[in-house]
Amino acid sequence: MANQQITRQIEEILNQAKQLEESRDWSGAADLCLEAVKIAPENTFILGQFGWYLSRSKRYAEAIEIYERLSKLEPKLAKWPYMAGYQYYDQKQYMEAITWFNHALERHENYLVVLYRKGYAHTQLNEIDAAINAFEKCIAIWKNLNDQDKVKEKKSYADACLQLGKIYLSSGQTRKAEAILAEAVRVDFQDAFKFYEYGKSLLKNQKPEEALVQLQKAATLEPRKDFINAYIA
Repeated sequence: MANQQITRQIEEILNQAKQLEESRDWSGAADLCLEAVKIAPENTFILGQFGWYLSRSKRYAEAIEIYERLSKLEPKLAKWPYMAGYQYYDQKQYMEAITWFNHALERHENYLVVLYRKGYAHTQLNEIDAAINAFEKCIAIWKNLNDQDKVKEKKSYADACLQLGKIYLSSGQTRKAEAILAEAVRVDFQDAFKFYEYGKSLLKNQKPEEALVQLQKAATLEPRKDFINAYIA
């Protein structure tokens, strides 16, 4: 009977936290969820919810502590070190983020979103070779997925194509940039910045008419971005 009462108490707390989540009161949801954590401090589901609420409310230090605890409780699960790393990533603390992303990849080497974010973190540290390596691995893995998984993971793939294309553009490899950015917009046609970079590559390759079409698509998606309109002009 006592166990049933505890279970009902936890369920009630989590339901209340869910209601706050629906109104985007992430910090309030975290505070409520903490009460459930106190009752069941090693319940990984509750800790996962608590960490998520802390992350969404940008209570980074608290979230990191929870994800570190989860990483120890479930030492084979790659999600937890990834989420610990993401707290640093969101604060632009890229060296620390990469350390945790590497821990996640030790547990799951084909974790696409981690490979993408690791690559992006390396670009921010100007570690271009490491960035290229991460993006290329992300792209190669995606191409070998089945169709269903390709749909699930298409954002990480398209984002990796975008970042790799930007690296090629900045290093003067405009033909390679055009090819990979064409793939980025093929897979993700809702992102203005992918069309913008693709348009830039076409313009660099002396294709102004095609470039204009892509830049106008970017401007349609992000009409208030002056840098896009400047390229159109």
